[in-house]
Amino acid sequence: SAPERNDALETALGVRTDVAPSRLHLSPRAGFSYTYSHAPNNYSSEAAGPTGSFYRSTVGVIRGGIGEFRDLLQPGILANAAALTGFPGGTSQISCIGAAVPFPDWTQFATDPATIPTSCVNGSGILADASPPVSIISPSYDVPRSWRASLDWSSNINNWLLKAGVLGSYDLSQPSTVDVNFDGTPQFTLAGEGNRPVFVSTAGIDPGSGNVSPTQSRLTPEFGRVMMRTSDLRGYGGQLTTTISPDITKFRNSHNLFTSLSYTLQDSRRQYRGFDGAAFGDPRAREWAPSNYDARHVIVWSLAFSVRHAGYFTMFTRAQSGLPFTPIVAGDPNGDGLNGDRAFIPNPALVADPALASQLRSLMASGSGTAKDCLRDNLGRVAPRNGCRGPWSALLNMQWQPPFRSKWFHDRVTPTIYFENVLGGVDQLLHGANSLHGWGSQPFVDPVLLVPRGFDPASKQFSYNVNPRFADTRTTNTLTRNPFRISIDFSIDLSVDYSLQKLRRAIEPVRGPNGFTRRSAESIIDLYLGQSSDIYKVLLGNSDSLFLSRGQITELLQHDSVFSAQVRDVYRPLANFLAAGNTRDPGKAELDSVAKADKEYQRIFWEQPEIAAAVLSPMQRDLVVELKGMLAISREQRKHYQMNFQHPVTKAKPEGPVPEARKP
Repeated sequence: SAPERNDALETALGVRTDVAPSRLHLSPRAGFSYTYSHAPNNYSSEAAGPTGSFYRSTVGVIRGGIGEFRDLLQPGILANAAALTGFPGGTSQISCIGAAVPFPDWTQFATDPATIPTSCVNGSGILADASPPVSIISPSYDVPRSWRASLDWSSNINNWLLKAGVLGSYDLSQPSTVDVNFDGTPQFTLAGEGNRPVFVSTAGIDPGSGNVSPTQSRLTPEFGRVMMRTSDLRGYGGQLTTTISPDITKFRNSHNLFTSLSYTLQDSRRQYRGFDGAAFGDPRAREWAPSNYDARHVIVWSLAFSVRHAGYFTMFTRAQSGLPFTPIVAGDPNGDGLNGDRAFIPNPALVADPALASQLRSLMASGSGTAKDCLRDNLGRVAPRNGCRGPWSALLNMQWQPPFRSKWFHDRVTPTIYFENVLGGVDQLLHGANSLHGWGSQPFVDPVLLVPRGFDPASKQFSYNVNPRFADTRTTNTLTRNPFRISIDFSIDLSVDYSLQKLRRAIEPVRGPNGFTRRSAESIIDLYLGQSSDIYKVLLGNSDSLFLSRGQITELLQHDSVFSAQVRDVYRPLANFLAAGNTRDPGKAELDSVAKADKEYQRIFWEQPEIAAAVLSPMQRDLVVELKGMLAISREQRKHYQMNFQHPVTKAKPEGPVPEARKP
């Protein structure tokens, strides 16, 4: 029963299977943001008033923060512990090595499943492992968490936007596993492999294959591996990211070109145990090594542009340096029960085994560049964990939105053609399907360097073969594929056009004293004038901050009067026409009338910046963000560009005295 097995597990190893973490935590975080700017030397911030800073020239933004970030408890952790209980009815497995392996009669197994062996030959000798594995969770287990601090800076220089950011993290409660049923007492060492400790006797190793049975490395034979999930490891990392891109509020061009280039330099390290893979000495010991996904350099480039009569094109490319990996042995030479131990890389000039020496020389001569670098840097020593790095990788994706016109869909259908892994397509085009170089694919590095082929109990030495595909990332030699694909998507816009929504709002009935009635012409013109923008009102409203002279104020008032009258003359006939209509659903005549009025308003609107700029001094122009933005847009671009910054034209001419000019 479960209580009895738990008692046995607790008596033998001091652990139980009925423990699961449950904790309540807070994740404190704090941040700040500061926008800094500069003003001319003769500009007084005290005299500018409460809105004076609004008209300074923004230089940049600095923001940062620090806080703790926590992961969630993954359901798989509990599911694995629920399956591997070591109790009757739970998941079990049998491992037979060498002479303990039953003879396989596959034909008999297929016709009569009852004949499938359920035990090893000769019962439960050293080379047979039938003890049930157990998965438990440490009572002190906590989800991964980290303290992260970031500092970002952004600024615009002329027409370009620059960004730089640093991020640092200190990682706590990093996951690991410990086999609490592991004895940890070395039985002998492998002198030819850097004195690798072996935790079983020579009797636990099959001489014909070099396979190792871990039964002798356990504290109690009643259970197999008792893997306890822990969270007592740490890590740290940092990265620096820089980005340059056009300032979209200033950078204008005829092809709507946008591009962005960023570079990231990063470094991350963390602690590992041998039970986490790539063991060499005592698998319970901790050691520091680069993180598995420590890509030192990352470059990202995006590009978007439009071509007349051809549509809109977008491109995204990413290149990153190789990920770290550890050369390993395809087996368990130290007998701790976990395959994939770290390899000792022999020097072919000193190896007594001529076959092994020949294979090593062949790999160093004709292997991949990654394999050559890894072997050359680690000859004659134990390979460090994550001490080798794979090759650079690059990815290129593109998409195209061609122009699409249809009398049935009224421009509501937008096709998009996606080109995924363009580099993979170019690779196949240039080299053929049977000689791919792996362009556009994340390289999968085969870390297996040595494959055991036997063991000599007398000399206490394994014999190995070299894996000829070690660190070979060529697609033709791996099973990973990232093919070039073309896919087409069609999106249909089912929403009501915004101009039609505005028009419906203008003519929809409104509640009055006698119920719902159609809007009057005065109400409609109020609606359309409220969506206009008057740069002269912006300047007059800030005459104090800009130190406008009496003459400048008078001239701006005159220009404002002319501009406002022109805008009223555009929308008043439209308001009268819409108010006189009887239909509740506007037709083509109403839509055309609104489009014509809006087009005329835009023409009048874009006459403002040069007129207003001629009234101001260069220093005053530089203080008005709205005016600078209008002047930055070329006359050609103004034909298709709309801008709104509130300060609408009023329906009636304002009354009252002219504002007094302030003396600097």
